[in-house]
Amino acid sequence: MGRTTLVKTLALTVPKDLKVLILDLNFQDGGSDLSYMLGLEAIPHVGMYLKSRTREAFEECLIEFRPNIYIMQAPPRLSLVENITPEDVKQMIEYGRALFDFIIIDLPNENNVLVRAALEASNKVLLLTKATPAEINRIRENCSRYDYVLVVVNPVSRMWRTFTDLLSAPAIEVKDLDAHAEEILKEVV
Repeated sequence: MGRTTLVKTLALTVPKDLKVLILDLNFQDGGSDLSYMLGLEAIPHVGMYLKSRTREAFEECLIEFRPNIYIMQAPPRLSLVENITPEDVKQMIEYGRALFDFIIIDLPNENNVLVRAALEASNKVLLLTKATPAEINRIRENCSRYDYVLVVVNPVSRMWRTFTDLLSAPAIEVKDLDAHAEEILKEVV
């Protein structure tokens, strides 16, 4: 909960002189939350890019949301991306790096080969957690190899700061996200 809101907030905070790509890899049947949140048409989407996997197809499947914000959206059905590979994810990120100043990737809350490929190809990782002791331990065990700069917290307990102190990373509550969006952006750029 909150990952897509974080993606939208960060994208809208990026200075207008920087070109931003939002890569929506949060695949699910029924369409993506980001597509609904932004009122996007169902096409184009990642599944259409996968038909040829070329840079030209990548560029053709981008949606201009604002003059400096472009989106490669998730498809409306999982069957349209059933043949996606970790190499496809890495290739899309490489195409994005050639065209954009900043890439924001919306990922599902799961650990699979596509998520790991996106994380491995990323320069910085923002983590969203409820800051339970179990989640903090999983972050500490599984994310130490990534350069994560911030844990954005939607706390289930008033003790969340005690748990996040174990990570040695700055933490902020989701309710304060808008107020701190520019500060977060400086951390990740």
